[in-house]
Amino acid sequence: MAENQSEMAPPSKPGAKPHPFRRALIIVAVVVAAAALVAGGRWFAEYLSTVTTNNATIQADIVSLSFQVGGTIQSILVADNERVEAGQALLQLDTRDYDIALAQAEAALELARRQASAAEANVNTTTTQSGAAELQAQGAVSSAGAGVAVAQADVEAAQSALASSRAKLAQAEAQLELAERELKRTQRLADEGVVATQQLDETETRYKVAKAAVEAARMDAAAQETRLEQAKQRVQVAEAQRTQSKGTVQTAAAARDQAVAQRKQYEASLAQVAVAEKNVEKARQQLAYTSLRAPASGLVGDRGVDVGQLISPGQPLMALVKDNLWLVANFKETQMKRIKPGLPVDVTVDAYPGKVFKARVDSVSPASGSMFALLPPENASGNFTKVVQRISVKIVFEPEALEGYEGLLRPGMSVTAKVRIR
Repeated sequence: MAENQSEMAPPSKPGAKPHPFRRALIIVAVVVAAAALVAGGRWFAEYLSTVTTNNATIQADIVSLSFQVGGTIQSILVADNERVEAGQALLQLDTRDYDIALAQAEAALELARRQASAAEANVNTTTTQSGAAELQAQGAVSSAGAGVAVAQADVEAAQSALASSRAKLAQAEAQLELAERELKRTQRLADEGVVATQQLDETETRYKVAKAAVEAARMDAAAQETRLEQAKQRVQVAEAQRTQSKGTVQTAAAARDQAVAQRKQYEASLAQVAVAEKNVEKARQQLAYTSLRAPASGLVGDRGVDVGQLISPGQPLMALVKDNLWLVANFKETQMKRIKPGLPVDVTVDAYPGKVFKARVDSVSPASGSMFALLPPENASGNFTKVVQRISVKIVFEPEALEGYEGLLRPGMSVTAKVRIR
């Protein structure tokens, strides 16, 4: 009915102004069309130049803190969710047992050092004494050898002198025997009155001289025999001295061997000192382990320990969330064609929707998330349903992107990552 009335309405006159309402509608329509065109163009341009996902979260290194030694918690030095700096003390164990262990190790080290010092002194003393004794004994052996040689030379000289004396004795006895025969013959002739008395006297004199010569030769031979016996005794004494000196050399050599054994004992004592030093170092390290310190700066949380609690080595006590934040964005495999390391990323955190954080693609996971699952899919068995897989992409913030938001972002927060590929 309305359409028929509009058709039956008289046409507008040329040059007549359109109705104000109709003009407003036209303007609105044009504006809306232009806005739609601009928005569509922007959307299309962004579609061509970006890859977006909201399957992304903030990540950080989370360290589970525990003691390397066991004991009783003496004090808790940080509050829940408190920020700490690297090296700051967090928990303290009761140190009395470890103080005692350190004192025992230090006492054992002092004892080992004293034993090593005493062993060194023994080595030095024995080495010096054995060296001097061995040198003296060698000199005594040489001197005794020379004495033996001299004594043997004396024996040889005495033997030669005795032989000479005996030869002289034999000559004197022969002359005495001749003088005696001549005296008897001269006496017989003198009794017969053949020879004069003077010749008899001369014969008797020669006999007495020969007899005296024999007595002198006998005495000289006896003296040479005595000298020979004395020389032989000196040889025996020299031989005994040489044997004794050789025994002294053997004693000195035994002392030298003793010095070698004592040096080995000294080296063993040095090894004991080294072991004792390591025990002291270990005891000090164990004592240092009674204080749990932050390995890096960050926030502590998830505290599961209280004062007086007995804990064992390696028992998780609290967690430390480090300051190194990054993103893990899980893109569809159909989006991965244009994502490469180094591309810029605009990050929007759901907790702070008005803020865009600048970031960049750091690396791409070597496999889909399902392949790292406890039970990876086995598509070759059973029925198969194709599911679009997700590939994890690591995204790091630019150095200046977090200014003003330090300590506000938390691991696990949901974000939207928009990778600019153009």
